[in-house]
Amino acid sequence: NADVIACVQLGFIGTWGEQYYSDFFGDASPNAAQGKLLDQNWKDRIEVIKAMLDAVPADRMIQLRYPQLKQRYIYGVN
Repeated sequence: NADVIACVQLGFIGTWGEQYYSDFFGDASPNAAQGKLLDQNWKDRIEVIKAMLDAVPADRMIQLRYPQLKQRYIYGVN
């Protein structure tokens, strides 16, 4: 269906699929115990991005909710 799908939204992480509130990938909200994302949380999220890019055709894009996800994917966690 690549001819009718322009892009795929990465909506697997977080309560509402926007890569924020998550029991498994870190919770950066003030309500969470850690209150920020740790380096391992970013690495876990990048692993999902890589898997999604591997799953879609090379000429299709994926949408990420936050620019910081893209920055850390391209330039590294630190």
